[in-house]
Amino acid sequence: MIIDNITLISSIIVFITSIAAITIAEPFIRRLSPKRGRGRLDTAGMPPVSVVVVSNGDAEQMDNHLSAILTQVYEPGFEVIVVATQHDSQTEDVLKRYSNSKNLYTTFAPGDSLFMSKAKLAITIGVKAAHNEWILLTDSRHMPETDSWIETMAGNCQESTDVVMGYSRYADDTRHFYKFKHLLESMYSFHRACRKNAVVTKSANIMFRKSAFIQNDGFRGNLEFIQGEYDFLVNKYSSKGTVAVETSPSAWLTGDKPSANTWRGEQVSLINYRHKLSGISAYRARHITDTIILHAAFIMTVAATALGAAMSNWILTATAAVSLIILVTMRTVFAAKRIAMFQAGVPIWKVFPYEIRCMWSNIANRLTYIRTDKNEFSTHKL
Repeated sequence: MIIDNITLISSIIVFITSIAAITIAEPFIRRLSPKRGRGRLDTAGMPPVSVVVVSNGDAEQMDNHLSAILTQVYEPGFEVIVVATQHDSQTEDVLKRYSNSKNLYTTFAPGDSLFMSKAKLAITIGVKAAHNEWILLTDSRHMPETDSWIETMAGNCQESTDVVMGYSRYADDTRHFYKFKHLLESMYSFHRACRKNAVVTKSANIMFRKSAFIQNDGFRGNLEFIQGEYDFLVNKYSSKGTVAVETSPSAWLTGDKPSANTWRGEQVSLINYRHKLSGISAYRARHITDTIILHAAFIMTVAATALGAAMSNWILTATAAVSLIILVTMRTVFAAKRIAMFQAGVPIWKVFPYEIRCMWSNIANRLTYIRTDKNEFSTHKL
């Protein structure tokens, strides 16, 4: 069979695009640690830590998770500061049951606050109440998976470190797509933090310095946004070379299964406030470029396979079919390794469909945002 120039060029383009989609546009193979490894502190060099736990108003969550925090093993010492909402009698009853814990402190945030979200106000109150320089922040929806959560996170508290980002995963009974998208977005956030400053974090599991928070007026500059407190913290208080990413399983948190409304609300809220995050343009550009290359490769390989078969051009058909198989197989293999590494619990056969679905999910979130009254995202009601 004589190979004409059009067939040759088309086959090369299809093959190169599919290879690009499994190399330069594959987020699951990017490094999650700095080029120069950071040494970990030994126990003697670790600082005392103040764990700030923000109540989400669910007393059952608090009751289920607080004991796992109070029973952490950490020789340098730690305190747990729970910030609950005033007049939340059910949460107060739960906290009374732990009143014998010597390292537990409770403080309360007003139920209503002007010009500042409840979560940001609660975090601010908790940080100011802390007795230690290093703050380990989470909320009552999450619980440590091991008793060495604090120790593992604190091992990163070098003098040159300002922010430590940990990982949290959804509970096992969470929808598979939620878990996949959460893991994918975590890979982007961790990789960016290892290269430059942290832009966002997908986990309620971070450490930062109290002194930096106080000296730089906490959340000043983004008080009007109801959500995004973890993103604003890592974004504002990190710079290139000052962020540590901790992916060890001993530092993981498990979050309760989110409802569909909660999950969608977090996705849509990010669209509203992300323009305030330093570095977001480059961060999004990387994500968009990866998405375009993936979809281009998928569409081109499928179309070329069908067109080649219709035209009895078996060279083009074979090249496109092989390229499609390589694309789907390798993307699945790379994602499956990270799914296993982070115990995300997503079936392998769903990986590639979910990668394609993520773009359409983002478009749906954008459309939801466009239709939503923007006052819903702001503490500064008009």
